[in-house]
Amino acid sequence: MKKLWLCLLLCLCLVLTLSVPALAVNSLTPQNTLNAAPAATEEPEEPAPENTPTPTEAPVQQQQTLGYVTDMAGILTASEAQTLADAAETVAQQYGCGVYIVVVQDYKAYTNGSVETCTEDLYHHFNLGLGDGRDGIILLLSMAERDYDLWGYGPFGKYAFTDYGMDRMEEQFLPYFRQNNWAGGFSAYIRAAANLLDAAARGEPVEYEMPVSLKAAIIGGPAALIGFIVCGGLKGQMKTAKEKQTADDYVVSGSAKLRVSTDQFINRTRTVTVIEHNSGGGGGRTGGGGTSHHSGKF
Repeated sequence: MKKLWLCLLLCLCLVLTLSVPALAVNSLTPQNTLNAAPAATEEPEEPAPENTPTPTEAPVQQQQTLGYVTDMAGILTASEAQTLADAAETVAQQYGCGVYIVVVQDYKAYTNGSVETCTEDLYHHFNLGLGDGRDGIILLLSMAERDYDLWGYGPFGKYAFTDYGMDRMEEQFLPYFRQNNWAGGFSAYIRAAANLLDAAARGEPVEYEMPVSLKAAIIGGPAALIGFIVCGGLKGQMKTAKEKQTADDYVVSGSAKLRVSTDQFINRTRTVTVIEHNSGGGGGRTGGGGTSHHSGKF
């Protein structure tokens, strides 16, 4: 009898032991399951656009237009550049022929050719010049190796800026540049351009000797007007550069003794370039062609 009761007790304990885990599992209701925080999921990253430039691949800003004065080397102050641009525009509007100044750090950054090629490329790429023939004259300075180029373009440009006249222009601005007087040199260039344009407008382009009318113009004509505009604007900023008669005049007293006194011009070239004409739209090589190039070192 005792064994029977003992067996029943053991069976009851076994049943109670197996039912406890089932009750624990059933205590999690569906509501509790819904309130559980969902597992975090990672959103897929969107691929970057293929052509998006990195900071080192950002597109380089290019010069969109060229004004009468464009200084990409920073040799002029803002007031000097504005004063020169105003003077150049005055001459250009009066005679219908653009007068341009362009300064670059190194012309080789713009062309694989010569400084003359760079001048022509800039003139045509930016569609410089006035009128149907795109008449104008451009003076390019490249500071890296002190190169310059002077070039005229268009029917009236070729008529006004003869080889002889451009030689005289060089004599006016080069002494300033050799003293690093940039504003003074560009001012002389604009005045010389005004003189040649005035002579051409009178039907007397400067070819060999300066006509009497041009001599009078220098005293009381366009050169005096442009000189007043430029000098008034620069307000004494320019240094005085006076051309000497002989080479030894440039030698500082006591610094050297010259046994032989001779004058020899160096680093000045003249290049005649045949321009192919194109009847296409803007930027093409159209019009009356160009003058010979006057280039060299300053």
